[in-house]
Amino acid sequence: MTCATGRSRSSNSVCKVSTKKPKLTNPIETLTNNGVFVASVRGSQFDGNYDDRTPKSLQTVTAAYVFPGRGRVYVLYRYIGAQYVDIANQLQLPGYSLLGAGFTFDINAQAESERLR
Repeated sequence: MTCATGRSRSSNSVCKVSTKKPKLTNPIETLTNNGVFVASVRGSQFDGNYDDRTPKSLQTVTAAYVFPGRGRVYVLYRYIGAQYVDIANQLQLPGYSLLGAGFTFDINAQAESERLR
């Protein structure tokens, strides 16, 4: 089993997942007019707001069955939490879920076994 960092863990250890969303501290807002730079404003009015386009939580669960020497099949469930789309935290998109499935096939292992026959 692997942690979110990709490092392996033993069966008796626990992966720690942070659900704390980073807050802005003294952000800089860039103002433009038709794509032309106008000014940069260091916005104390946005201090303490949540970062825009960053979900509040993100969880992924994957189940797989491995066929030794052939490949694997898997099912994936992912939840992407609510997120703000602006630095002022005025407009929030709701969270949503994704469900996926797939398979992999190890062509090299199959070709190697055919060659050895």
